[in-house]
Amino acid sequence: MNSAEAAYLFRHALLRDVAYQLQPPAGRAELHYLVADILECDVQSRPELSPMIAEHLRLARAIEDRPGAHNRELQHTRRAATDAQKAYHNHESLRHWLRVAELADAAESVKATCEAAEVATLTGAVADALSMLEPLAKATTTPAPEVLNLMGRLCATSGTLKDADAWYMRAEEALAESPDKDFAASVRANRAAVQRLLGNVTESIRLSESAMEMSDAASARSLALGNIALLRGMQGELDLAFDTWTRLAEEYRTSGDKVREAGCYLNLGALFYRASRIDDAERWAQQALALARETGDLDRQGAALGNLAMVENARRNAERAIALYEESIAIRREVGATRAEALVLYNLGIQYSQLGRYDEARQCYQRSLRLQRETGDRPGEGFTLASLANVETAVGHNEKAIELLERALKIFRECSDSSSEGYVLGSLGGLLRLAGKHSEAMTLLRQALDLDRATNNPAFEASHHAMLALVMLETGEREPAQREWDEAKRLYTKVKDAVGLAQAAQELEELASSLSQPPLT
Repeated sequence: MNSAEAAYLFRHALLRDVAYQLQPPAGRAELHYLVADILECDVQSRPELSPMIAEHLRLARAIEDRPGAHNRELQHTRRAATDAQKAYHNHESLRHWLRVAELADAAESVKATCEAAEVATLTGAVADALSMLEPLAKATTTPAPEVLNLMGRLCATSGTLKDADAWYMRAEEALAESPDKDFAASVRANRAAVQRLLGNVTESIRLSESAMEMSDAASARSLALGNIALLRGMQGELDLAFDTWTRLAEEYRTSGDKVREAGCYLNLGALFYRASRIDDAERWAQQALALARETGDLDRQGAALGNLAMVENARRNAERAIALYEESIAIRREVGATRAEALVLYNLGIQYSQLGRYDEARQCYQRSLRLQRETGDRPGEGFTLASLANVETAVGHNEKAIELLERALKIFRECSDSSSEGYVLGSLGGLLRLAGKHSEAMTLLRQALDLDRATNNPAFEASHHAMLALVMLETGEREPAQREWDEAKRLYTKVKDAVGLAQAAQELEELASSLSQPPLT
């Protein structure tokens, strides 16, 4: 556009605005109603006109409310909200749903407020979403079950798990006599997920199975199956978890639910990471990130960035991982997802620890612990205690490290997290070896290996075989040490952990040299 064209358009806009301002109020209202009438002639073939029609009707009604204008504005605002939501134009959709809540009757106003809260969550405004719903949840003695259920979901997102469980229980009570078994089953499946996050595995499984018995509806079934898939992963049944998440992702893709489809990809990526299939983990995390950006879902964007940081960590790209974690933390804080923020801080602590920046690592772990205790995240607390123990070991505070690991072990046993229990037992075995308690170290390492095999965790298993080889070499059991080392090498190769293999080989070589023995082959 040249300068003459720009000047013409500016003068045209200015004259139009001046002409509008010179109109008396009644004339302005007449103009807005006229434009709305004209646009309505084309709205069936051009639904994108609904937001403009709704806005003209709003402006006209502010001056002169004519018969039927209220319902017309409500109709077009409702359509604008729905269309914007389907297109993932979240901020626009939020604005329209809030207007629907103002215009509609009491029942529809509640539903519109719930929709607005859902959309606000996608934009990262979890606190705003809670503030929208709290008056509805607390102002009446019988709040709508939809409000109670959504309050539970928002509390779970923000990490206040005990509050989430309480809201879900209230929703279940409100639905006790309801014929809507599909919705009741969805609420129960949501509560099962909270019980899993609280570490109550048995109760989580019971609620998930109960939800699937209550209803065959796809929504409830998907929620319950997703929860069971996560539990399978926690217990090391990775093949079953892979299969479940893949089927769920296909169902969501078919139904067009891109938000939950992205969630499936996040979980698939995490499972592949646990199985040390790093390239696959990156692929699923990238797919999740692309979908989350398409839908404007900040919560899942933060999660995907965290998963990609873990991938960079596995590839030993520590500085790149730190940058991704910091980006993820910023999003988590913006979203208000306290529990997730604690997890990212924990992972960032690992990065600093690997770089030998132990003070920064300790600070991250302590901040993570504080948030985990605030939100009741017992499994997360166990992981952080175990990692904090690694820092204390690195700076020579072995007794402090043992104390921290014993606290972590107690938590993982309470949560029935066998894979993590194996990791902690191995860490304790390594510390007892350093303390010269070789018999106790062997016992714990063998227990750890049993759990590694039971939970299908070859990465942990490789590390624990290598640690057992160290103990046996120190106690003069060279042939058994060689067998353990052979198995460790096989597993390190299987999971493609060349760096881990090299580090273990160097440690064994240094120990053999200090004992005036030839190295293991």
